[in-house]
Amino acid sequence: MISREVRGLERAMDGFAARFAAQANNIANINTPQYARQDVRFEDALISAIDSEPSPGVAEAQDPFTNLFGSAARPTDDMLETFKPSTTATKGQGMRRDGNGVSLEHEMSQLVQSVEKYNTLATQIATQYRTFKFITDQK
Repeated sequence: MISREVRGLERAMDGFAARFAAQANNIANINTPQYARQDVRFEDALISAIDSEPSPGVAEAQDPFTNLFGSAARPTDDMLETFKPSTTATKGQGMRRDGNGVSLEHEMSQLVQSVEKYNTLATQIATQYRTFKFITDQK
């Protein structure tokens, strides 16, 4: 049985994967006139879902949610079923004369941050699975 923590981390990974796809799409459309930059915001929605029904958990210092999102609450099964990252188009910010709102420098810096956070989550999940394996091997 996979813990709710791991499923919550997986949902966060889904959010970062969606953000990565939007950023890649932005970069691919950097020369498209009138292109509206896409962004994926999911952290606040995930925090709200996690905080809505906290359950007892590990100390804050060891909590992967505290480190990434500033919340020590644990995800609930309900939240894990309904949470979806949302993509929004942002028009009017940093527009060039052709109407395109994409800045390569901004997109690349955001892309690096997304990849680093995604990799951190993957490491957390791998650690959880190693712990599960260790525990089951001891029985």
